[in-house]
Amino acid sequence: CDGTTFPVHKAVVCSQVEAFAAACEERFQEACTGVYHIDGFQASTVGYMVEYLDAGDYTTESERKRDTTGLCGTTSRPNRSTPFLSGILIAHIQVAEIAEYYQVSKLKALVERKIDKTLQMPWSSKGFATAVDLAYRVPNAESIRDKMAGVLVQHLDDFLSDEAAESPFADDVSVRVLCLMREASKASARSIQALHSECNSLKEQLAREREKQAQPAQYAVMSGTRLRRDRSTLSARSRQLLLTPRRTNQLLRLD
Repeated sequence: CDGTTFPVHKAVVCSQVEAFAAACEERFQEACTGVYHIDGFQASTVGYMVEYLDAGDYTTESERKRDTTGLCGTTSRPNRSTPFLSGILIAHIQVAEIAEYYQVSKLKALVERKIDKTLQMPWSSKGFATAVDLAYRVPNAESIRDKMAGVLVQHLDDFLSDEAAESPFADDVSVRVLCLMREASKASARSIQALHSECNSLKEQLAREREKQAQPAQYAVMSGTRLRRDRSTLSARSRQLLLTPRRTNQLLRLD
């Protein structure tokens, strides 16, 4: 592939890729030469597939560079000029393409997991449009396209602004429609925020009204308690006054 030769174990690759196994049959040239020619893919992409067939995993060159940079002490977050996100994504999507071409289903599943992990990296718009374009060229890659579209929705402003250096959208109509949808979405968000504020204001007003209504009731309870206490005291004093003359009369009669 592109003048690059990858040494492999026939038993290892033929057990996982039917095309390789078929080519190794006696009636094909590959069976005689022991060489299988791969065209239409970059040498690096073929290398990642060979690495997977041999070890069950693969690491892209961009990931190796990222890890090496991290080990050298670089702690700053990637910005728009950082190629790691798009570079890793493009490499994985190219692996998805070769996995689809040779029908290596387990490799396709691994690629999707790696793309999920890559999309969790700090955001950078540089090169992302290229990754999106590539994803939409891979056959039977609906899941990957959905993932890329989801990220586009989250960072739509980076591609619709006048300062955007690149765009993943193929025509001006798409851009205009998305701009109108974005403005409508922002207007809806403002309306929702206004309704939310109004709802909170009404809740506070209702709480104040309930507090006002509760105050007379509390006063009435306190007044009723005081009235009952006063009545009890009055009754006790009345009984005391009624008893006092009787004792006096009894004493007078005894004298």
